[in-house]
Amino acid sequence: MKNQYGDDMIIGGQKVSVPSIDFKFLLKEDGIAGLQQTNLDDISRVYYNGTLKILNEDVNSVSVECSLSDGEYSKPKYTLKINKSDKTAVCKGANEPEFSIKKQH
Repeated sequence: MKNQYGDDMIIGGQKVSVPSIDFKFLLKEDGIAGLQQTNLDDISRVYYNGTLKILNEDVNSVSVECSLSDGEYSKPKYTLKINKSDKTAVCKGANEPEFSIKKQH
């Protein structure tokens, strides 16, 4: 993990290591949302299921809130601001940096 200056983040004298994660969202018309997170270091996966709610929509974009759960302890919530023309989006989580995603064909 890097700090705001691009240097390795150190906590308690230990370098903080965060694996690269691939996010795949599944959004259905009936208000159902899913998320598959794949750890790119060891290819392990975590699956989340939940609901989606449209927060805002205009001619260019739609903002969707995904409330998810792994069925046990983790209950993340993500907001996706989707660009309608190119099918890209910005994803925002509660305690995570925002990142870009794109539609797979």
